[in-house]
Amino acid sequence: MGLFSSRWQEVYFSTNMESFFRGQNILREHGIPLRTKTENRTLRESMNNLGGRSPMQTRVRFDSESGDTYRIFVAEENAASARFLLQNNEINPQ
Repeated sequence: MGLFSSRWQEVYFSTNMESFFRGQNILREHGIPLRTKTENRTLRESMNNLGGRSPMQTRVRFDSESGDTYRIFVAEENAASARFLLQNNEINPQ
C-alpha cells in the first residue's frame, strides 16, 4: 500500500527540523510505525530556475527559515495515539 493511501494519516506537519526529529523519536520509542516526507525548498526553487541563477535562489540559500517542510504519517489505527503522544510531549501535531 502506498505512502499516501487512506491507510496512512498525517499527524504532524512543521517547518521545524528539530521538532520533527523529536516527534519521530517519541513515536518510535512507543512502538508506533511511521513514515515521513520532507520537502526541500532550496532544491525546489533551484529546479524552477534555469541554471539556478536568481536573486530568490540566493535569498533562500542563506535564509535560516528556509521553508523546508516535514511531515509524519502513521497508520490510521495509530493516529489518535500518535497525536496524543505528540501533544503530551509539547510537539504540535496537525
